[in-house]
Amino acid sequence: MNRIVTRFLSLGVAALLAVPVAQAQDSLSDKIKGLQLPEGFNISLYAENVPNARQLAIGDKGTVFVGSRSQGVYALVDSDGDHKADAIHTIVEKFQKLSDGGKSVMPVGVAFHNGSLYVSAAEYFLRFDDVESKLDKPGDPIIVVNDIPRGKLIPRLFEKKIDAHFWHYIAIGPDNKVYIPLGSPYDVGEEVPELMQIMRMNLDGSERETYVRGTRNAMGLDFHPKTGELWFTDNGVDHLGDNLPHEELNRVSKQGQHFGHPFVFQGDIVDEKWGVGKKAEDYVAPAQLLNPHGAPMGMTFYTGKMFPKKYKNAILLAERNGEKNAEGKRDPLESHRVALVTHNDKKGKTYEPFLTGFMDGDAVWGKPFDIEVMEDGSILVSDDTANAVYRITYSKK
Repeated sequence: MNRIVTRFLSLGVAALLAVPVAQAQDSLSDKIKGLQLPEGFNISLYAENVPNARQLAIGDKGTVFVGSRSQGVYALVDSDGDHKADAIHTIVEKFQKLSDGGKSVMPVGVAFHNGSLYVSAAEYFLRFDDVESKLDKPGDPIIVVNDIPRGKLIPRLFEKKIDAHFWHYIAIGPDNKVYIPLGSPYDVGEEVPELMQIMRMNLDGSERETYVRGTRNAMGLDFHPKTGELWFTDNGVDHLGDNLPHEELNRVSKQGQHFGHPFVFQGDIVDEKWGVGKKAEDYVAPAQLLNPHGAPMGMTFYTGKMFPKKYKNAILLAERNGEKNAEGKRDPLESHRVALVTHNDKKGKTYEPFLTGFMDGDAVWGKPFDIEVMEDGSILVSDDTANAVYRITYSKK
């Protein structure tokens, strides 16, 4: 049965829960006060108690849909217009049984299009039609496809099978097709043709094709507001140490491009085993090198009108980790943050912190995961560690 968690408590229940709820709110509110943003920006709590909040999507009526990796899919509703969610509806439950007998596993990817919510859950690509009119009883999803490729290692090459990187972000492009990254099943190994790619298909599951190859674990996807080109973040390998390779922000200029994995990393490092006989220049180099092991996740082009001019069509992306210094510690300004990336033909490139402060000493209390632009120009940021969604606004002083 679908659960509805609402902020409107009866007086009796509120009295019983007043102390623990207040303490939890104060704790997170205090931490938010310590977050750093550029001058003129402000951050507030849009929703809390959103388990493992990851990819975001916004419906036509302003509903904020939130996918997760370890839990379900949720719908956040701000019914009174105060820019805070006052109800959370469960759309997909953890391990929810589907009509073909399968289960929803890792329902992280969410996208909204023409009144329907699309959800990726491992092998499944699901659809909920007219979902905003029935948030309290969304019903069973329509199974669009149930055979999205999922990584399974070849036993002869490895002592143990590993089944990794099969949680998928999704994005619907200006061509009305859905783009789904298919991650490598391991850190590095021989190329797996059906994986290590971004797949594209029609919204009904037809005309499935490989859009680009050579990705290890592509996560955030978005399309340039002017050119329509796909940009994506990609998580690099781990076996080269704490400070190599750099993570990647990539730009697709045409279908069929190869971005290097597992042969070439960060555009110029040829793997000593899998890259034998390969040349770095034969593959597409990153549009922007990101911090080593920053684990870039969601990204979005800022298309709103609230932020200053420099942010127009710039990229905001979430990074979950970061490069270690000589003492083996992560720099709080370079780790667990939202970064700003700009690419301007006249002014060049920039890559700088935008939202930081998620570390308390060596402890990490929050990790941004995705960014979504609201209709009023503010942005939402999901945090799967603090189980929250934040709202960031800008105002001139």
